[in-house]
Amino acid sequence: MLKFFYRGYKKASYYLKRRQLPWRLKLLKYFLPAFLHNPQQSLKLLGKISKGQLDFYNLYLIIFGPTVLKDIFDACQKVNIQPFLLWGTLLGCIREGRFIQHDNDVDLGLLKDDYLKKDLFIEDMCKKGYCVSQDNNFLLAFYHSKRESPALCIHSVYEKKGQIAISDQVKERTQVQTHYFSASIFKRFIKVKFEGMDVLIPAQAEKFVEAAYGADWRIPKSEWDHLGDCLNPTFDKVIEVSK
Repeated sequence: MLKFFYRGYKKASYYLKRRQLPWRLKLLKYFLPAFLHNPQQSLKLLGKISKGQLDFYNLYLIIFGPTVLKDIFDACQKVNIQPFLLWGTLLGCIREGRFIQHDNDVDLGLLKDDYLKKDLFIEDMCKKGYCVSQDNNFLLAFYHSKRESPALCIHSVYEKKGQIAISDQVKERTQVQTHYFSASIFKRFIKVKFEGMDVLIPAQAEKFVEAAYGADWRIPKSEWDHLGDCLNPTFDKVIEVSK
C-alpha cells in the first residue's frame, strides 16, 4: 500500500514539474493554492474557470488581491508613504466595488515625492515574500515568491508639461508610453472602502477613468489591452532608464 501511494506521489510530482501538464493536474496545481487561501470563494469561481469565462490569473487576483493590498499598505504606512488606487484597480473600485474579474494585477500610484522614497518599503515587502520584477523611473513591480500572480504594479505619478503623467515601458522596453491627465485630478484624495479596507483614491476618480478608458467606462469589457486600448498615449524613445 505504501508503495502504491509513493508511486502516485512520484508520478504527480513528475507531471507538476513539466511545463505541459495534463489538464486535471494543471487545475490542481493552480487551483489548490487559491482554494487553501479562500475555499468558499474559490469554489464559486471554479465553474467560471471550467467554462473559460475566467483564467487562473483572474482567479488569483480575486483571491489574493486583498492580501497584496494589505501587505503594501502596511509596508507604506510604516514609512509614511501614501499609495492610491490607479488604472484597473481604481476602475473596479468605483464601478464594481471590488477587483474587476477579468483583470490580473493590482495597480497603485505614488506621487513623485513618495515614489522617490520607494526603497524605504522595498525591503519590508521582500521580508513578506515579495520579489522585485521591475524597478525604474516609472514603475516598481512585485510578485510573490510563492505565486507569480497577481503582480503588484506601483506607478510614478509625476508632473510633466503642466499636466500629470503616468508612464510605462513598451515594445521590449525600447519606448516609453506616457498618458497625460489634468493636474486637478490628483490635487486631492479621499478615503473609501475597498475589499474590506480603507484606501485612497483621487477625489476626481471618475474624471480619471473617463480620460483613460473613454465615456463608456461603466460598461465592462472582458478583453482589454492596457498598453493599446487606453486613450491618447504618447510614445518616446528610451534614452536611459535608471533604478
